[in-house]
Amino acid sequence: MRFLYIVYGSVCESKDQTMVSGDLRYEGKERLQELRQEIGDVERMLKAMIKLLEKQTLESWIPWTLSPN
Repeated sequence: MRFLYIVYGSVCESKDQTMVSGDLRYEGKERLQELRQEIGDVERMLKAMIKLLEKQTLESWIPWTLSPN
């Protein structure tokens, strides 16, 4: 799990760097929009994976959550 949080930090850093590159006009608006979309997609998938794994980890530590009753 720790590595997923590190990756999430890197995704956030990438988002910040695209904002800075836009402010400095290193890239065109269209390319920046594409990058922001791709970074957003990766961020959403990563958040979903972290949430799923956290839930699975929690359920493995609390046995009564596994019973259907």
